[in-house]
Amino acid sequence: MDSLGYIKGLENVVKELGGSVEDVIRIDRPANDLNPTYCFVILPPPDNSKVKDVVNFSVPGTNSPLKKDDSFFYSEEYGVSFPIIKNIPVLKSNSKIYTSVYDK
Repeated sequence: MDSLGYIKGLENVVKELGGSVEDVIRIDRPANDLNPTYCFVILPPPDNSKVKDVVNFSVPGTNSPLKKDDSFFYSEEYGVSFPIIKNIPVLKSNSKIYTSVYDK
């Protein structure tokens, strides 16, 4: 699990950032039966300033960092952008927008 970069200790991180885990729901039919899958229902902290200091996003499937602009995240390395819709980053490979040059 460590070598594959799986998330561990999620409940502790949520608590450290001031949020709370309201429920943990096991997914009965995961894509792979060898990979138990759960849905975490998380109540974010009222003041999410701690979260903003911790969260760093990367291009899906890579370690290449994304930089935030007003309404999107972009990667200079890969020349792609990802939208932010209602303050939620859409970081799915099939949502990327090719951005050959971005000059802020």
